[in-house]
Amino acid sequence: EIPGQDGYSAYTIASYGVLFSVIATHLKSRAQLDRLLGAVVLMGFLVGLYSVLQHYDHDFFNLVESTGGGKSRGSVFMGNPIFAAAVLSMTVPITLMVAAVNFRDETWGEWGPWARVGQLGMDALFTFLWALVLSAQILGLMFTYSRGPWMGTVLALFVFLAIMAISLGWRILIRTVLVLGLSSVLAVAFLHWQGSVSVINFGSWLGFVIALLGLAGTFTILYVVKNFKRATVFILAAGAIITIVVASAIAPSALSGLGSADSTVSSAGVPSTTNQLEGRISSIKSEVLGGAFGGRTEHWKVSWTLIKNRPWFKFDDLSFPWLRQLIGYGPDLFRYTYLLESPPGNWHFYPLEPDHAHNFFLHQIVEQGIFGGVASLSLFASAFWVASHHLIFRKRNTDLMYRLLLFGLVSIIFGRFFEMSVGVARISDLTVLWVLFGLFAALARFDAGRQEKPESVASLPTELTPLRNRRRASRATSAQSLSTALMFRLAVV
Repeated sequence: EIPGQDGYSAYTIASYGVLFSVIATHLKSRAQLDRLLGAVVLMGFLVGLYSVLQHYDHDFFNLVESTGGGKSRGSVFMGNPIFAAAVLSMTVPITLMVAAVNFRDETWGEWGPWARVGQLGMDALFTFLWALVLSAQILGLMFTYSRGPWMGTVLALFVFLAIMAISLGWRILIRTVLVLGLSSVLAVAFLHWQGSVSVINFGSWLGFVIALLGLAGTFTILYVVKNFKRATVFILAAGAIITIVVASAIAPSALSGLGSADSTVSSAGVPSTTNQLEGRISSIKSEVLGGAFGGRTEHWKVSWTLIKNRPWFKFDDLSFPWLRQLIGYGPDLFRYTYLLESPPGNWHFYPLEPDHAHNFFLHQIVEQGIFGGVASLSLFASAFWVASHHLIFRKRNTDLMYRLLLFGLVSIIFGRFFEMSVGVARISDLTVLWVLFGLFAALARFDAGRQEKPESVASLPTELTPLRNRRRASRATSAQSLSTALMFRLAVV
C-alpha cells in the first residue's frame, strides 16, 4: 500500500471495536486513567516534535512524503500531512485538558513550611512544563499546513474554554488559559529564534526575550490569582481575553507583513514558513466562500450520486439491489465504485480516482449504507447528548475532575466531527479517536459526585420483611431486570 491510503476494511473496523471494548470495560482505576492520558499526551508531543524537526530538515528517519502537498509539509510518521495534523488536532486539546485536571486542586503544591512560596513556585514550574509540551504540538500542527485540522483544533479549544467558563469556574479557566497563552508565547519565541518569522529585525535573541517576558507574565498572573481579590483577577482575565481576541483578529494581516527574516524560497527549494502560512490562512476564506473546498465538492457530488442511484458494473448483476441503500457496497469498496461515476481528471484522459470522499460520513454511507451512516453519526451524537445533559441538568452535582474530563473529551470530539466532515480519516487518527470513545464510555466510573441509589426492598433485612412482601419485591426486581436486559439487547440489534 502507498502510505496513508489504507481504507476501512472489515478487519480494521473490527480492530477499532476491540480497542474500544477493552478500554470501555477495563478502565476502572485512576492509575489506569493517568497512564492512558499520559500515553496520548506523550505520543502527541513526539509527533509534534518530529514535525518541527522535519520542517527544519532534520528528518533523521527519512520519512517525509510528497503526497498531500509536497515535502515542505510535515507528514511525520503517517504518510500524509493531513493525517499527521488530524492526530495533533486531538492531542493539542487533550494536553490542555490534562493540564487543567492537573491544576484542579488549588493546594496540590503544598511543600513544607514555605507553603505559599513553594506552591507558587511549583505552579509556575508545572505551568511552564505543560506549556512546553503543548507548544511543541502547536508548532508541529502549524508546520503540517493543513487547514481542516487547524480549524478543528481552534473549534475544540474554543468549545472547551467556553464550557469551562460556564460550568467550571473562573479560577480553573484562568489557569487553563494561562497554559495555552504561555505555549503560544513559547511557540512565537521559537519561531523568532529560528528566524522563521520576524516583525522587527532585532536578531534571533529577540526570541529569548519573548520567552522570558512570557514566563515573567505567567508568574505575575499566578501570584495575583493566589494573593489578591476576585476583582483584580477579573481585570487580568478580561485583559487576557481582549489580548487573545485582538491577536486573533490581526494575525492574518500581520502574517502578510512578515517575511523580512525568511527569504521567499528556503534552502530546500520550498516556499518560506511565512509565505506558506500566509497562503494557507488566506485561502480558507476564499475556498469556503467560493465553494471549492480544494476539489472536495466534486467528490461529494459523485458520492451522493452513488448513494442515491447505487450504480453497478455492467458486466455483473448487482446482488440484492433493494438492500444496497441500507447496507451499501461493502467495506473498503469506495475507491472502486467511485469509478462508476467518476468525471474526467485534470488531463481529461483518465478519470478521477480518489480513495476517500473527503467526508467521513458520506464515505461511510457509500460503503456501509444508511445503517453505517446512522451508526457513525450516532457515535458523535451520543457524546453531544451526554454533555448537554450534564451541562443543563447536572451542572454542579458532579465531581470537578469528572466534569473536566467529560467536557474536554466532548470538545475534542466536536472539533473532530468538524474535521472529519472535510478531511480524510485514517488509521493513525481513528485509533486515537476510538481510544477517546472508549475513555468516554468508561468515564462514568470516575464520577464521584453521583448520588447513591436508595436500597431496594429486596436488600432489607429478612427478619424485618414479611414473606409476601419479599416475594412481591423479588418478582418486581426480576421483571425490571428482564425489561432492562431486553431493551439493551434490542438496542444492540
